[in-house]
Amino acid sequence: MTLIHELKNKGYTLTTDNYCTSPELAEILIKCKTDIYGTLRANRKGLPPLIKSSKVKKGEVLAFQKGKICLLKWTDKKPILMLSTLHSTSMVTVESKKSKSSKLKPAVVADYNNTMGGVDKADQCLSYYPVA
Repeated sequence: MTLIHELKNKGYTLTTDNYCTSPELAEILIKCKTDIYGTLRANRKGLPPLIKSSKVKKGEVLAFQKGKICLLKWTDKKPILMLSTLHSTSMVTVESKKSKSSKLKPAVVADYNNTMGGVDKADQCLSYYPVA
């Protein structure tokens, strides 16, 4: 919470990867008037057992809503768990850059890919240079 101290209670949105995202953090941020969305690990405390164990076919969505927190599981190539206090289960059409085709994705997945793509690329580049 120290990292976002100056941003609390100002209506900002935090995008996180699966290392940081949790229902517990979402509850804290809601109280600070800060939204959050990001990927989620299946072993996080506070997740409904059904979202962990359910098989979701490609293109399907399984979602749970508790207050402002939306948890969803969606399968593209592999299952993805997402948490959002900003999104619902709405779907958007996304154009593929490689195949020139389009597909439906949950809005939270599309937004996550747009905001976290740069971070993932930077992490990949940094991994090539080990720190001694």
